[in-house]
Amino acid sequence: MTDAITFGAVQKRFSRRFWREGRYVCKASPREMANGYGPYQLCEGNTIRDSGGIERVEVWCADVLAPNERVMDAERPRKEAEAA
Repeated sequence: MTDAITFGAVQKRFSRRFWREGRYVCKASPREMANGYGPYQLCEGNTIRDSGGIERVEVWCADVLAPNERVMDAERPRKEAEAA
């Protein structure tokens, strides 16, 4: 059975594991995505080391994921959608 782990949870796990090295995973800004970067980024300090989709996040975070865990991105509903 595969367990779904949200990007936020994996982001916290990764940050706790690699904080001494200054490595972290994050979502790209709209400007970065317009410049050809993927929606997710592997960063070290202020440098973007790699970018890609949710599959790349699973590769970067393999050290902090159990073999049966898969990363999913849970989008929060926007306030405009709630008001409509």
